Amino acid sequence: MFRPDDQEEPPAPATKRVFVTRGTYTGALASYVEARSGLEAADLICQLRAKAADLGGTWVAWLSSSTSDAIERVTDLGPWTMLDGQVAFEDRSQLFGEPLVPLDVDERGEVLEEYALPSVYVWTGTRAGGLRHADTCGDWTVTSGQGHFGRRSWSFAWTDDGSTSCDRQYRLVCLEI
Repeated sequence: MFRPDDQEEPPAPATKRVFVTRGTYTGALASYVEARSGLEAADLICQLRAKAADLGGTWVAWLSSSTSDAIERVTDLGPWTMLDGQVAFEDRSQLFGEPLVPLDVDERGEVLEEYALPSVYVWTGTRAGGLRHADTCGDWTVTSGQGHFGRRSWSFAWTDDGSTSCDRQYRLVCLEI
């Protein structure tokens, strides 16, 4: 006889992870690692940070350039959780909007600058909606000019807070894909 409680539980949906780099970088991201472009350098930085923390996976930086939108670089559908287990984005469409929690957990699973929040700033080159902003530090290759940034926030400011000098030291948001 068939009983519903004999059925196996369906597998839980695959959850991807997201973190903010512990280290900070100027807008000349290409100067930190050997790469063909600033975007490639940012992805490599995310990958190296994840590897150092034994996270595994494949990672991409939430970053736009003059020819690439951040939202198009994230091909997975999500959801994404912070390394402390909190759901940050329920699915890819939420990347167009606001996170469920502030992005302030690093690759070690530690909250960044807990004593001084909301001072967790990240390079994005990205407006709300995941689309490129004109300020990208020369496509993330120079410390002159302006770079668009986001900050620890539950609002669109996570990706679209303002622009500042490219010689500032900001973090990267890394998403598993």
